[in-house]
Amino acid sequence: MKDVPVEKIAELLSYDPETGLFVRKRYIVGGDSAVKQRLDHDGYLRINVAKGTFKAHRLAWALHYGRWPAGDVDHINCDRADNRIANLRECNRSQNCHNSSLRRNNKSGVKGVSWSGRRKKWHVQVAVNRKIHNGGMYADIAEAEAVAVALRARLHGEFSNHG
Repeated sequence: MKDVPVEKIAELLSYDPETGLFVRKRYIVGGDSAVKQRLDHDGYLRINVAKGTFKAHRLAWALHYGRWPAGDVDHINCDRADNRIANLRECNRSQNCHNSSLRRNNKSGVKGVSWSGRRKKWHVQVAVNRKIHNGGMYADIAEAEAVAVALRARLHGEFSNHG
């Protein structure tokens, strides 16, 4: 919600970049200064403030840098509840997708590796900007995993995630 000025949020909340925790600055006398947070269906912490609901990692970014992020904010360690500023980085949507965990429907247990029943080998594929990069076919899953890790590191750079 970029239409709410960061200054307004800063009047209401304080943010500790070392812990990633928020505290209300203004509260009803005898009330609680703790910030009420809830997990959304995607596992992100959400905070109600300034008549809006915000993802905690975007609030952390805005309060720390004094501006709303231009694009996405990535959790480097993939822990959506870890909102320490050292764990957050600004990125575009593609980079954010590169730093994702293993999908639930993955049957090989290795990111970027699938079984080819027709060829009876492990197939390595890595996507960048909607383009599939073929890493080859391998009889040994450990070899396929090593190739997938190296290919992701080369194509995804600092946003490469191995798990």
